[in-house]
Amino acid sequence: MVDINSTLTNGITQLEPLITTINTLVSALKLLLGGVFGIYLLLLIMRWWESRSINKTLKVMKIELIKTREIISKIEDKLDNNKKQNNKINKNTVKTKKNTKGRKK
Repeated sequence: MVDINSTLTNGITQLEPLITTINTLVSALKLLLGGVFGIYLLLLIMRWWESRSINKTLKVMKIELIKTREIISKIEDKLDNNKKQNNKINKNTVKTKKNTKGRKK
């Protein structure tokens, strides 16, 4: 039968270097983040993260704005073409009406 205590101690001894590394890292963070400097550092990191997310959002909005402008310009072009065609038709009908007024039946 397998001895549970011996397998646990073997596992713990194998994890000991990792635990000591994490412990030193945590103690270093305690020193760095302690006091006013730590608060300032956390605020600085938070502001950097926030500005990064805002920049991403602005880039997406810029792309959407460009697409919307392209769609609107296409619609305006179609409207302008329709106006030009209507103006040509109206000029032709006005000319024919003028020609018919001068004639006697």
